[in-house]
Amino acid sequence: MPSKGVTSAGSCLAFTATAPATETLVGYTAITPASWTPATEIVSMGEITGTSEVVTTQLVCSSETVKRVGTTDYGTQSIEILFDSTNAAQVLLANAFRNKTPLYCREKLSTAANDAFFYKAFVSKYAVAVGAPNDMIKLSLDLVIDGNVFQGTAA
Repeated sequence: MPSKGVTSAGSCLAFTATAPATETLVGYTAITPASWTPATEIVSMGEITGTSEVVTTQLVCSSETVKRVGTTDYGTQSIEILFDSTNAAQVLLANAFRNKTPLYCREKLSTAANDAFFYKAFVSKYAVAVGAPNDMIKLSLDLVIDGNVFQGTAA
C-alpha cells in the first residue's frame, strides 16, 4: 500500500495580532483570510507538541498505583525564518516579543485537505543569527504556546 504521507513543502505559518472572538476552532476560522499575515521564507517550522502530566497515587490497601492524565502543555515551537526586517510577519513577531503580547497563529499544512492548526503564542526568543560568510541571515524564534491547539482546515 503506498504511503499517504506528504512533504512539509508548501506548509506555511501566518500570524495576526487580532484575537479571535472566542478561543475555539470556530473563533479562529472566523478570522478573515486577509487578517492573517504569512511568514515568508520559513526555513524550519519546528513542531507543536502536546504533553500531558501523569498524575499518580498509590493505594494503601491494594498496593496499586493509580494513574490519570492531568493538564496538557503544548510547549514551545522553535521556528527559523530568513531575516527580513521589512516583512510584515517579522514586524508582528518583533513587536510581540518587545511588548510581551500574544500573537494568534495559523499553521497551514501542505495536505490535500488544507489541514491547519490554530493557537495563541508568545514570542519568548527573538534572535538574529548572522553565521558564517556562506550562511543566510536567519531569525530564530521560540513561540510559547498558550492554551489549546485547535485542528481544523484553513481557507
